[in-house]
Amino acid sequence: MEGQDNLARFIDKCASGAHGSELLRGKLTVLVYEGFKTLLFEIHHWLETNEGILTINHDKLRELLTNFGISRGLNHEETSEVAGLISETIDDENIHEIIDEIVMNFNDYSPNNMQTTYAYDRLEKAWDILGDKRKAIEYAIMVLEIDLKTYGESHPSIADRFNNIALALYRIGNYGKAADYFERALNVDLALYGQNNQRTASRYNNIGMALRSDGQASKAIEYYEKALEIDKILLGGTHPAVSTLYNNIGLAWGVLGNPQKAIEYYGKAIAIARRHSGEDNADVATIYSNMGLAWRSSGQVDKAIECYTKALDIDMDIYGHSHVNTARDYTNLGTAWSVLKNYERALDYYKKALDIDMDILGEHHPDIAVDYNNIGMVWCSMGFLNRGIEFYMKAIKIDVSVFGENHATVAIRYNNLGLAWRSLGDLQKAIDYYGIALKIDINVHGENHHSVGRDLNNLGSAWSEVGDRKKGLEYFNKSLQIFTAVYGADHPNTITVRENLKSLS
Repeated sequence: MEGQDNLARFIDKCASGAHGSELLRGKLTVLVYEGFKTLLFEIHHWLETNEGILTINHDKLRELLTNFGISRGLNHEETSEVAGLISETIDDENIHEIIDEIVMNFNDYSPNNMQTTYAYDRLEKAWDILGDKRKAIEYAIMVLEIDLKTYGESHPSIADRFNNIALALYRIGNYGKAADYFERALNVDLALYGQNNQRTASRYNNIGMALRSDGQASKAIEYYEKALEIDKILLGGTHPAVSTLYNNIGLAWGVLGNPQKAIEYYGKAIAIARRHSGEDNADVATIYSNMGLAWRSSGQVDKAIECYTKALDIDMDIYGHSHVNTARDYTNLGTAWSVLKNYERALDYYKKALDIDMDILGEHHPDIAVDYNNIGMVWCSMGFLNRGIEFYMKAIKIDVSVFGENHATVAIRYNNLGLAWRSLGDLQKAIDYYGIALKIDINVHGENHHSVGRDLNNLGSAWSEVGDRKKGLEYFNKSLQIFTAVYGADHPNTITVRENLKSLS
């Protein structure tokens, strides 16, 4: 398509004057597509017409594009550089083409307008590269709406659009909405291909993944088992896809507080993965990691360490020291040793994980926030609460910049801060942070989610320590209702809250 090629060529030309990294191209795409669209309303300020020829005020254009980029949350220094590349590359001739194509892309919303679809596709990818997943999802939904008008709902590409949007929502922690979009993808595939199809099995698995992450583990198992039944029919009982589903069912049983059942499924998963790929296999290492968590949850930390060590040995053989999977194994070992109250050893493993992640991912990645959070927890456990709070604050700063304030991970960080301040004896600060966590989790998950139950239990404990028995009972009762509904009466979390209530009776 002519318009698409011209704009793409212009971005390539801008990028050729500097290092053509993905990040640079992402910023160029945003400023060219979004920036010019916005600036068209101010065009008379920086373009002058002289006998039909447009003359560009390059300095004004750079200033306007820079300010636009900053208004969209982009870094000032880098955005100024990118705006400079655009203003230097554009000339009195190609400005006509740029403006005409931007107008064509965004002012014609007819169902078959491929320019608009192409523009939104590019902007979705650009914002994803720049780390703003929510803006990327906005454009993905716009493309979906155009495709729905063009093709109708019963089309394979529509199912893929639904699925991709669901995956993006899952990555930002919006698990309930992700499950809804996965379900829409499933319905399209069921209509097109029927029940016993690989695409259908994949959709069932994805719905299970979203429901499990959303705390709806019982429902997740139902979907995983549907996927398992299809894969066994199509692929046989010893296929790697069957191993993956056994692993996922194990994860769901872990969420339900049944580590023995989880270990049973992990055992099935490992047996198939070994048979198919041998012991030195990344999937085997992942399953060992999950099994380690199940053993740790059951109180058998020594067995957990055995599993984590096996995972580390495999990952070291495959990837060597400097790999995110190796960092994950160090993190798991750190957590296990922390449970055994060997905090010095735990801290050593957590620092190894941080060094690897920092080297591979840079300073502003969510995994770095996890490492900071873990190190903060160890310092708090060792009694160095102020040092722990410093690391919690570092974690929050990264997570807010990546996910925004309204995210489940950010709520976890605020909970940890509340716990630290409570241990320091500042109960009002603890209550404030627990309250922030509660507000976020209600916004993200609704009022009946297990994370909300956790926040309410924490607030109940803090108000009880303040001496406000009435508020303590109120929060504990709300927490108990949620945990009983989500987990059942015999889950460890439900039992804990019940004990908390008894202590105030």
